[in-house]
Amino acid sequence: MTKKPTYEELEQRVKELEKEAVERKRAREALRESEEKWRSLVENAPGFIMNVNRYGKIQFLNRGVPGISAKEAIGQSMYKFIEPAYQNTARETIKEVFKTGKPRSYVVKALGPDGHHLAWYETQVGPIRHGTRVVAAILITTDITDHKRTDEALEQSEQKYRTLTENSLTGVHIHQDGKFVFVNDRFAQIHGYEREELLGKHHITLFHPDYRELAEQRASRRLKGVAVPPCYEVRKLRKDGEAIWCEIMVTRTEYRGKPAIMGNTVDISERKKTEEALREREVELEIKSKSLEEVNTALGVLLERRDEDSRELEKKVVINVKELVVPFLERVKNTH
Repeated sequence: MTKKPTYEELEQRVKELEKEAVERKRAREALRESEEKWRSLVENAPGFIMNVNRYGKIQFLNRGVPGISAKEAIGQSMYKFIEPAYQNTARETIKEVFKTGKPRSYVVKALGPDGHHLAWYETQVGPIRHGTRVVAAILITTDITDHKRTDEALEQSEQKYRTLTENSLTGVHIHQDGKFVFVNDRFAQIHGYEREELLGKHHITLFHPDYRELAEQRASRRLKGVAVPPCYEVRKLRKDGEAIWCEIMVTRTEYRGKPAIMGNTVDISERKKTEEALREREVELEIKSKSLEEVNTALGVLLERRDEDSRELEKKVVINVKELVVPFLERVKNTH
């Protein structure tokens, strides 16, 4: 026969049940607060958050996109909102997450319900497990359209710059940390190299030994922001060892986010040869001019001496006439 509980035991049991009820209530409230907090975070996240199964079917979406609500998107394939050219990238990434259980990421163009391009998105994909088995994938998507537009604008700008430099009549180069990171065809031709041979080569090796210290000093000071003459003439070396004269104009620039030196190079060897020939001609003419001055001086002395001789001769003639001819004529006058 079962023993009936006493009044005290019943009272104690009621108190325990009331305590359990209070604890359960508190737990439900805490769970509700936690759920509301996380729901608020998810719904107000700057990007899209969704759960998908292994086939890409949307099971949860934190908010809708233009033209379709989150509720309408549930049950649809996530791939219909991705541009066809990028669907395989997303599909393979999802498959890899389910297979390995490791997070992955991808970048795609997203499409709206009308099939028009909306934006660029970077998506982080992580596994949702039940025990050790991956049962779904969570996708956290960030809109990177502005970054993509900036990258595209930079790429277009770089392409324009590259087109200008590639077709430049002067040699254009950029060296960073002392080594060439860009040269155009004209620069390579001036120095007798192929472009690929110069990339990674130290720029100082192209200078004549007499000018290497000067070039190194100016490059170092320019990178430090010290004022340096932008244009100067130097001797450089071709691949075959031939020394050439070049006029270079250099400036400090940024290349892929790091300080670098950019320069324009013109081969002035022919001009230098012409200038040297002119200097030699000037020296020759100066020597001839001095020689002519000496000849003129000598001729002047000779002419002056000739004048003196003429005057002396004239004096002698007059004297002879007076002393020899005149007396004779006087005697003739006195005769018949």
